Amino acid sequence: PLRTLDNFISSDQNEELSLSVIMFRLWGFYYKSIQNAIMEAINNGTGVDTRCYLSNILPIRQQQSNPFIKFIPSFGIQQTPHQINDSLTWQKFEEGYHSDLEHGPDDLEVGIAFQNLPGAQFADGIIMTDPPLFIQDKLEAQSHRKEVTTYSPNILDKGLVEVEHKKVTDAYDGNHIFVFVTDAHARSDEKYEDNVVVITSETRSDFYGNILAQRKLYSIECC
Repeated sequence: PLRTLDNFISSDQNEELSLSVIMFRLWGFYYKSIQNAIMEAINNGTGVDTRCYLSNILPIRQQQSNPFIKFIPSFGIQQTPHQINDSLTWQKFEEGYHSDLEHGPDDLEVGIAFQNLPGAQFADGIIMTDPPLFIQDKLEAQSHRKEVTTYSPNILDKGLVEVEHKKVTDAYDGNHIFVFVTDAHARSDEKYEDNVVVITSETRSDFYGNILAQRKLYSIECC
């Protein structure tokens, strides 16, 4: 959706857009840190900070925990080498990633963000920060149509966030952040775990920024 003016955003493009927004924010935070480090390094020996608060990259809830997110400054996005569906395929992916990491920074020039292969029963996007971020996008074509015609979007299905999060926790039991992105309206009767960030139609602009939020809203999904 960023490369063309087509009026279509596919599921894959939607997932890549969410990953791109997070990676761009990490990139911006890192390069801002470089400027700060140049000013401070001579005086007190500080280096470039490769960590930020969760709230620096995602719109979190009031009173939600705001942990540090540590990251390697490598900002490209690539596809996973295989479909990640369960603990075995996750372990295979993680071992391959850390094996590449041991060979040095040059092997990670393409980035720490990964788009899972289509149809996987796991998160759509993975960012190998510490803790890792798992991103699940849910296109809501009907909500899009309603909102474009000035009606309120559908309310988020009750329990859907928990169902999608369970696909991750069934395969990975470590500390992590789960990010659920939807076009639906937020529910007022549902509470989420402290490591869950839910981005709805109300917080879309906070996440994407006004221009990208409008671009996404007024594009028609082709699949």
